[in-house]
Amino acid sequence: MTYFDDYINRMNATGTSISDAYRKSTVEKVNSSFADSTSFRIIKINGVDTDSRVTDGADSKVKDVLLRPDTTVNLGDHIEFNNEKWLVFDCSEKDVFPKASIQSCNEMLRWVKKDGTYAEYDAVVRASRYIKYAVGYNRFDVNLLEGGMFVYVVINDDTRSISPLQRFIIGSSVYEVTGIDDMSFTKNGLGLLQFTTRLSTVKVGDDFSTKIADNSELYLGETGGTNNGPGTGGGDLW
Repeated sequence: MTYFDDYINRMNATGTSISDAYRKSTVEKVNSSFADSTSFRIIKINGVDTDSRVTDGADSKVKDVLLRPDTTVNLGDHIEFNNEKWLVFDCSEKDVFPKASIQSCNEMLRWVKKDGTYAEYDAVVRASRYIKYAVGYNRFDVNLLEGGMFVYVVINDDTRSISPLQRFIIGSSVYEVTGIDDMSFTKNGLGLLQFTTRLSTVKVGDDFSTKIADNSELYLGETGGTNNGPGTGGGDLW
C-alpha cells in the first residue's frame, strides 16, 4: 500500500473531502461536550425532547437556543421549556451550529371557526412590533391604533382562516383583526402569522369563561353596528 492509498483510506474514514472531514470532526467535538455546559437544557420542540443550550435574550421573555449539530428547527416551531410555552421567531440554517431565538407565549388564542369547529393555539401578544434587527423608526411605519396589539401565532390551515374583523378575547378585552401579515415570518410554508388588532365592543355572545369571542355576524356576512363601522357590533368604544 502506498502513502497515497493510506491517505485515501484515512480520508474515507472521516469524510469524502477535507471540508467533509473537518465538518465531521467539528460535529464530534461539539457533541462530546455539548451537555457539559451550565446552560444545557432538554426542551421540547413540537413535542419531541431535544438537547439544547438556552441563554438569556434581550429580556426575560426572549431566549437564545443553541442545538446539537444537524438538529432541525423552523420558524413557528412550538417550544416547551421551563414550564412555559415558546414560539420560534428566528432560526439559522447552519447544520453544525443550529440556533433559534424564541419568545414566551403569553396568551392562548381560542376561536370557533366558520365551520363550527374549535381551534386554540399558543400566541405571543405584544404592544409593539417584533423587529429582528435594531432598525430605527421609519416615518412610513404603520402604527397601531391606540390600545391595539400585535399577535403572533403559528401559521397553518387553522390560522390561515383568520380574517379581518374577526374577533378574539385577549386578556380581559375583546379585539378585532385589522390587518394580517402572512409573509414576514414565513419560509417554505412554515412560520408565524402576524396580525394587528384594535379594541372592539363587547357583545352578548362573547364568552369570557372560555375566552371565545362571538363572530356570528362576521360569518353570516353581516356588517353589524351603526356607530363604529363594520364588525364592531354597535355601541361606542369604551
